[in-house]
Amino acid sequence: MIALPKIIEEYFRNNLVLVAGEPQSKEPWAPPWNGYKVLKIRSREDFQDAINRKPDMNVMLHGKESGLVQVDPDSKEARIWAVRRGLHDKGAWVIRSVRGLKALYRVPGVALPPTHTDKTHQTADIINELCMVPPSIHPDGIQLSWADGHSPADIPYKQLATLPQGLLDAWVELKGFDIPKVHNTNPPVGALNIIYEAILTRIEPTSRLTRHGDGMKGRCPLHDDKNPSFTIHPVNGWHCFAGCGKGRISNLAFRLGVTV
Repeated sequence: MIALPKIIEEYFRNNLVLVAGEPQSKEPWAPPWNGYKVLKIRSREDFQDAINRKPDMNVMLHGKESGLVQVDPDSKEARIWAVRRGLHDKGAWVIRSVRGLKALYRVPGVALPPTHTDKTHQTADIINELCMVPPSIHPDGIQLSWADGHSPADIPYKQLATLPQGLLDAWVELKGFDIPKVHNTNPPVGALNIIYEAILTRIEPTSRLTRHGDGMKGRCPLHDDKNPSFTIHPVNGWHCFAGCGKGRISNLAFRLGVTV
């Protein structure tokens, strides 16, 4: 197995879910052998298999499964619109593209509207689905790159800024979406988060964890799990949908013999 590009390693280190894209295109690759479904890449092994099958593929992030929202102003007017509503690069991942900079933020703790795209380019596109990321090639032929100091290598996911409230409000209004407020799911500070991090450290080598909102999803550490049937969240606890049970993370720590 050849070494993966450094930026791809950073994606997996941040537990992001990737999608294989068509070469020099914004469209995902949906190969026949995968039932014409988009090819999700959750591990280094998945990436190696995909690149062997399609060496010139683009790389996309799966926004929903990675817990990310992209704000993409496609014109000067759209950038002014977005900046007035809170677009900023402080603590954000920022991609350099043909039309300027686009920012990626963590999802806020609320239900999100459908993706917004504006063919008139008067407002910024706000995307919670698939978005191209470096080292992809834009349809115009330019290779995408991360802005200095604003890549997943520079800012870990846990420290990534949340989508600004002004942009969220504008997104809701544009889509006519009735957004139900829910509890804040950002990881808490203190003993609870220490237990959560200790569990993740213990199970990461075998569970093949991926981002699931502000929690994680993967193979259950309590049984020989061949498919991802396990979720864990610092506040909401853990749940094995294959029958191992559910409960608080302190209960799971006891069952796994994790001490802090």
